[in-house]
This record gives sequence, C-alpha cells and structure tokens, in this order.
Amino acid sequence: MKNKTNIKLYPVLIASVMGLSVFAPVANEEVMADSAESTVTISSSEYGSLAYEHIYHLSKELGGARTAGSAFEKEAANYIKAEFESYRYETTLEDFSFVSRRGSNKGETVHSQNVIAVKRGTSGKQVIIGAHYDQVTSGGSEGASDNASGVGAMLEVANKLKNIKTEHTILFIGFGAEEVGLEGSRAYVETMSEEDIENTIAMINLDTILAGDYAYVYSGSNSIGWVRDQALNISDELGLDLITQTGLHPDHEWGETGDWSDHAPFNEKNIPVAYFESTNWLIQDDKGNYLDGYIETEEGPIMHTGNDTLDYIEMNYPGRIMDRLNTNVRVLEKLMVNIATDEYRAEAQAVEHLISKIKSPSAMISNGYVSKVRKAREAYDALSDTQKGFVAPSSLEKLNEAEEQVTHAEDKDAAVKVEKLVTRFKFSGKKVSKQFIIKVNEARAAYDALSDDQKEYVTPSSLQELIAAEELIAQQ
Repeated sequence: MKNKTNIKLYPVLIASVMGLSVFAPVANEEVMADSAESTVTISSSEYGSLAYEHIYHLSKELGGARTAGSAFEKEAANYIKAEFESYRYETTLEDFSFVSRRGSNKGETVHSQNVIAVKRGTSGKQVIIGAHYDQVTSGGSEGASDNASGVGAMLEVANKLKNIKTEHTILFIGFGAEEVGLEGSRAYVETMSEEDIENTIAMINLDTILAGDYAYVYSGSNSIGWVRDQALNISDELGLDLITQTGLHPDHEWGETGDWSDHAPFNEKNIPVAYFESTNWLIQDDKGNYLDGYIETEEGPIMHTGNDTLDYIEMNYPGRIMDRLNTNVRVLEKLMVNIATDEYRAEAQAVEHLISKIKSPSAMISNGYVSKVRKAREAYDALSDTQKGFVAPSSLEKLNEAEEQVTHAEDKDAAVKVEKLVTRFKFSGKKVSKQFIIKVNEARAAYDALSDDQKEYVTPSSLQELIAAEELIAQQ
C-alpha cells in the first residue's frame, strides 16, 4: 500500500500547478516554484493526485524504459498488479507472445503480459477499462503521457471504486506491447468467447491523456457512440471540459477516431468503445488541412518525442497535468458507476424481449409473425441513438433477418396477385371485348405498381402473356 499522507511532494521541472475550481477542496495546498528545480505539492484529496503518483513512479522511478518485452515492462506489470491487489481485486498476469514486426528485434519472438483485475458486479454483463503500460524511447521519451497517464488514471479510478457496488463487472486491464502493434489488446480479444463479446457492454480506452491542448473522448469507427455521449453528458453535469472532435478531418466523422490504439480490436468486434485522449484536432498543415490529432499541442508533438516527460510538460504547460487528470478521473469514476445501468437500458431490453418473441416460420409467414416483426421494428426505431447501442447485435441481426423474410414473402404475394390478374383475361379468338381490355389494363397497372424486387417474382410466362394481350389490343 502507498503512504496516504495529506500532502505529496514531487521534484520535477515546473513553473506552477494551477489551483482550479473543478478540483476537490484542498487544505494547506502549497506550490513552490522559486527555481527551475522545484517541487509540486499535491494534496491527496485532489482528483488526479493518486494518478500522478503512479505516473511519477512509472516514468521516473522504475529504473528503465518500459519497452515491449523488456524486463522493465515486466516490472511495470508487477507494479500495476500489486496496486490492484492492494485494492483487494482478483488480479492475474496473462502472458502472451508475438513475433516482432518492427525495430531491431524484427522477426524475433517477444514475450509480454496483460494485467487483469476484476471487480465483480451482479448483472452478468461486463465493462472493460484499459490502458497500455509499455512505452517508446524516441528522442528520450519517458512515456509519461504515453501512456503512464492512462495507467495512472485507471489505477486511481479502480481505487475509488473498490468499496462501491457496481451493477456490472468491471475488468481493469493493463495492456502490454501496444506500441509495437496493439499486441496486448489483440491477444486479449482473441481469448474472448462469443458469450464474452455479447456480454461486454463497453470498452473504455485511456491513452495519452496528459498533455494535449484539449481533453477528448471519442467513439470508435464502428459509429456506436452511446458510451462517448454518456461521458460527455457527465462532463457537462460536473462542469468539466471534456469534448469530442468535430469532424474537420475528412477521414473521421464527428465524434469518432481511428483504429490506432487498444480500443481497435474491440471496435472490430462491434463492442461499443470510448477512447479518452488529450490532443488537438484543430491543428492545420501549411495548406490549411486539418490533421488527425497525432500532434497534441500548437507548439508541436509530445508523444514519441523527448517532450514526453513530466518535467517538460509541467514547465511548458503549467497546471495542465493536474487539470487533465482531474477531468478524466472524475468523469471515469461516475461513468463506471452509472454506465448502462438496467434502468437506463430498460427500453432497449423491452425491444430485445419483443425480438425474442419472433419465432422463425416453418413454412408460410403468418399475419401474426408479420405483426410481431413490425411491432419490434417500431419499438426499435423509437429508441434514442444511445439506447439503440444497448440492443445486442445478435438481437438486431435477428430482427433484420425477420424483416427480410417478411419482405420476401410480401414481394412474392404482390407478384402472385399480378399473375392472378393475368389469368383472368382470355381472348375468344374473334373480337377484343371491352371487358378484355379492362382486365389487361388492370393487370398492367398492377404490374407497373410493383417494385423492381417484386417484379423479379413474376414468372416470365405471365409477363409474356400480358405483353401479348397488349399487342393484341393495339392491333384491333
């Protein structure tokens, strides 16, 4: 267990730490910034203070870089595991191996591990909150923002939730080897059964949340955005500054992001994701094109450079570290408690119940079957976009298949009605009667009223008979 005194002091290169109104009340807080080698004084009652401790340890005290497969990555995994265990969570290290696809060890087998802590819920559903703990060393990076910051926030949230009952099981996962191809998250998703995937209502990814000009949350590219929306609503309720990107980049719709972090493997399985990040999507290149958020600040990049240190960030952006940690931890704490509760999902569950009553017809589709399908569709369409995200993909697939069956049957029925009209007119071989003309025109009007799909079900012989009758009328 860490020493939980009221005041923590950390020597880093800083200008100051901003005292912001969104922080919890702080007694005896003191900031000393009289020299370049200064001391950040942080009250342990502040949201973000515990996260800062973890970031400081992982980026400055571990003894070496947490590169994928290294002894220091393993040491970081053991540190994270010990922290989860100190909160009394059931915690395991899950080893995985992969063949390196890049760098000096390209082609070699690399061994890493994911750290998994479990907080049990009661619903049978689960939420995953994850952050990778490996780093790069480009330019002297210490991996403070990328991604000791995500790990620190995850650990603080886990600590805050340890004595709070949550409806859904929460899996806290420290992913290894993200920087070399999302290897840890991919390895984890590969172990998930279909039932695991079905029961995972959301995945929360925390990556590089410390240093950017803005605090963001996005959905993945699968356009399932209810988790993002719930996080944004919580931020508004708390008076915080979390936002989403506004779609200025041509490749990314409003509120979405790319598949370049540990949320991607979950996104591919159509699990709803929310990706928390700190960057700047308003930066433009010299031609005025908006960039994709890789560069975090107007002054230039932080991650994968020598700027990714607590010293640099605090010196150049005084107060930003605690501001970002405060925002992310407060939103995450409330999100984990309230995410997709049964009360919030009630209407979506009612739709799933309606869909479950649809039984595949053995032969002809009855009126009762059609009625059930239409009732379920109307109920689904009446849901908000957020609630639609709670309807299980398998239920929606079942509804779509049932509608296709109904449409197929209705198309066939419409074609059969036209064919019956065609069988009604018979030419006597003498003179075309008015009654004959009326019946032919009736059949033609009915055929023309069909959709292209419905016309496909009219037999060629019936259509030829209709055309022949029209030609006969034209000759009279």
